[in-house]
Order: sequence, then structure tokens, then C-alpha cells
Amino acid sequence: MTSDGRDGFLARLLLIYPDRVPLHYTNTTLPYTSKAVWARYYKDLSKMLGKLGVGLEEKETVEMPFTEQATRIFSEWLNNVHLKEIDNGELSPMLEDAWAKLRSYLVRIAIIIQGLWHINGELKDRRIDDASVLNAIEVINYLKSHLRRSYDSLQVDPEEMLMQSILSWARRKGEEKDQFSFTPREIQQAGVLPSGINRSSRIKELLVSIKDHGYALVDDAYTLTIIA
Repeated sequence: MTSDGRDGFLARLLLIYPDRVPLHYTNTTLPYTSKAVWARYYKDLSKMLGKLGVGLEEKETVEMPFTEQATRIFSEWLNNVHLKEIDNGELSPMLEDAWAKLRSYLVRIAIIIQGLWHINGELKDRRIDDASVLNAIEVINYLKSHLRRSYDSLQVDPEEMLMQSILSWARRKGEEKDQFSFTPREIQQAGVLPSGINRSSRIKELLVSIKDHGYALVDDAYTLTIIA
């Protein structure tokens, strides 16, 4: 438990927040070869200890130390990039908690990458090499971008979320219908807002806020026009 009451549980989760993609039904399926490769790697991971010379039933420790070069790369990333991001004061307290966990996650990801190469015969050395660490850093950088987006969405003001819901709907409709102006009535009929607040008066209040924020044009009749 942190001094301000955060229990640290959320920081242990690696969150992925992908971009929204258009919904479209297709009969296309994932090729069997792709599924077979995924299944093989999943099976290989489950057998990693055995391949490394330790039976799954044995309570032994598998030593996979870093090579000297890998240690240098990890230390440079930790001191010159990762810890500086925490120390510069630009992260929110919640992101600082998440960042603090990523150091150990990088090591775990590097072990997985090295283990996969080892069990597939590409490497004979159990030691974590520089390539595994560099690839793990790429994964961590990817996770950081999604953590920023995920945590930002957790802290968005509810009013902002409602405004963005209207704007997102208007942009989608605009692209579909080649129409970029919408009345409060059209927004209400589309059910953009939750049913409990889907009132004309509430929509007009949000449209005024959208205009004040400069997100789009709203005239005196509360007609919303998306800025191209």
C-alpha cells in the first residue's frame, strides 16, 4: 500500500489499448499454419524448463544470467531512459507505479525470448544475450505507449468522455454519409449518449462545451459541424 492509499495491484497489470477498428464481418479465418506456429511456441514455452535440463516436477532454479554485453545494455536503458522518465516528474502517480514494475517485466520478457530461441535450437547458450534484451526493450516501449493511453483514459473527466462520444459518432457518420453537420435531434435519435442522459437539453449543454473547447463548430441552433 502506497502512502496515498494506492494498493499497487493495478500497476502489476500490463494493459493493451489498441486503436478502434471499423466493424466488418468477413468469412476470412486465421490460416492453420499461423495457428500451428502459435500452438507450437506455446507448447515450447511450457516445456522450457525440461529443455533447459530441469524437469518440471523438480524444484530447482534454472540459472540464465545476462552476458556482459546484455548487462551493459540493460543498465544503460535503466539509468539513461527508464529511471529518468520516472524522475523527471512528468508521469502521473499511477504511471509511476506502473513504470516501477516494468524493470522486472523487461527481465522476464528477455528470459522468455532467450528461452524460445534456445528450445528451438537457434542458440546453445542459456545466458541472456544482447539481442534478447534489445527485443525485450522494444516490447516494453510498446507496453509503455499502451499504459500511457490506458491510464489517461482512466483519468478522463466524464464530461470529456461524453463530448468525445459525440465527436467520434459524428466523424464516423460523416465518413459514411459524407455529411458533417448534425442537429441535437439526430444525435439523440442515434442514441450516442447513455439512455439515462440522452435528453435534448443535455446534448445541447455538451454541444456548447464542444464549441468552447474548439473541438468543432456549433451554431446558435446547436447544429454541430465537424471541422475537416
